[in-house]
Amino acid sequence: MGLDRLDQRLISASSAAARSSSWRQYERRILRSLRMEAPCGGQVTTVIEMKIEQAAEEFLSCRRIAVTGVSHAPKGHGSNAVYQRLRQRGYDVFAVNPNAQTVEGDQAYADLRSIPGGVEAVVIGTRPEHALDTVREAGELGITRVWMHRSVDAGSVSPEAAAYAREHAITVIEGGCPLMFGQASDGGHKVMCWVLKLTGSVPRTV
Repeated sequence: MGLDRLDQRLISASSAAARSSSWRQYERRILRSLRMEAPCGGQVTTVIEMKIEQAAEEFLSCRRIAVTGVSHAPKGHGSNAVYQRLRQRGYDVFAVNPNAQTVEGDQAYADLRSIPGGVEAVVIGTRPEHALDTVREAGELGITRVWMHRSVDAGSVSPEAAAYAREHAITVIEGGCPLMFGQASDGGHKVMCWVLKLTGSVPRTV
């Protein structure tokens, strides 16, 4: 696809987005989905990077968020902490756990498809080997924001799942935690975020 076609796509999207407040989302989604032919005959993917602070802000602007890996035995589970905090801050949050009927006093759902009314974003808190299936399901449902939780260990980050997300125009945050940013944050998580940026567990850009 040449630059003239790229311009036409952006102009068309700009016209449509002018009727809403979502131009940045339109632009990023279009650019990430484009494949431009390289001079050597190969292909390069147009990738628009943004700082994690902006990605986190956009993620947390969603009000309906699913959290996978929420456990009925909450001790030591990062997913439970995320679920509890988002619920406390007024989000419509949905726990995904195919092996439980209830968690944290709320109904649990077997998968993203089971959530009535759907969600806008997903926090992945399961083991990395399960992340790809969740990202695929998110893409099939039109969910465009995914956050793979990670603190000091490997967490839920899967490079394969992240690559799939980007190939399918899904904004993916590989590492860190929603509790490190915005209205969901607290002092301890903010300090942890600063430290983990130094170690690479929290990305600086996505």
